Amino acid sequence: MHAAQVLNYYLKTYDAANKTLVSTKNRLASIMAGADPKYHDEVQIMKSLKGKLSRRIKKELEIYPLWTEWLENINGVGPFIGGNLLYMYYFKSIAICKKCGTDLEEFKCPACQTVSKRGGVLKFRIEDRDFANISKWWKFLGLHTVDGIKPKMAKGVQCDWSPKGRTICWQFGQQINRQIDSHPYKAYLLERKKKRLKTHPDTTPKHRQSMAEHETSKLFTSHFWQVARTLDGKEVTAPYISVIGNHTGIIPPYYFEEIKIAKAA
Repeated sequence: MHAAQVLNYYLKTYDAANKTLVSTKNRLASIMAGADPKYHDEVQIMKSLKGKLSRRIKKELEIYPLWTEWLENINGVGPFIGGNLLYMYYFKSIAICKKCGTDLEEFKCPACQTVSKRGGVLKFRIEDRDFANISKWWKFLGLHTVDGIKPKMAKGVQCDWSPKGRTICWQFGQQINRQIDSHPYKAYLLERKKKRLKTHPDTTPKHRQSMAEHETSKLFTSHFWQVARTLDGKEVTAPYISVIGNHTGIIPPYYFEEIKIAKAA
């Protein structure tokens, strides 16, 4: 079995366990007026399971330099967020026919015509993925804009970006907001929120917070791309805005320089 498949298994299992935990706490809250669901036995068991799964994910990540050399050192990332981003960056799961192994097209095998149920358990093969520039990585994660606006999902229309990727980036923003103010990404978030107060004074505080978290996620994922390319020995091109728009003040990856200096010493 491909190591990436094992990692993906634990990531999905952790996500499923977390959703079950949240649903269980909500159900308990609805029938236990005034009581705190977090002390209930089922909740404690599920939290313990989440902890075990998180440790399993971390163990699977230890073979990837991007995790051990950088991501692991960033408070607020953690195995689940870091693992999902790493998996989406390096690997692509392609559904194949259980009968003959041909790549499926709209859940139908073009070779033997076998139809796989959309809600069933599919079989996948793993293919390596590569993003030649930051813009392609941002678009994949749904952090890009179309005519200055973030694209939204539309009913019946398949989007050309990853809704899961956008969700993980949103979760990263939420986690960074919980960090201390001296955390470099938290400091950047606070700076962007302060700037949006000047540029968008008529919007709500919640909207400005969301804007700041989005910008922080874009900074982090650009750093993610730069560090991954560096560790993989691939070309690290300058962002589009610095090449075409003569933009200055590009922020290098936080934590990474300190690691390289320490190793050199």
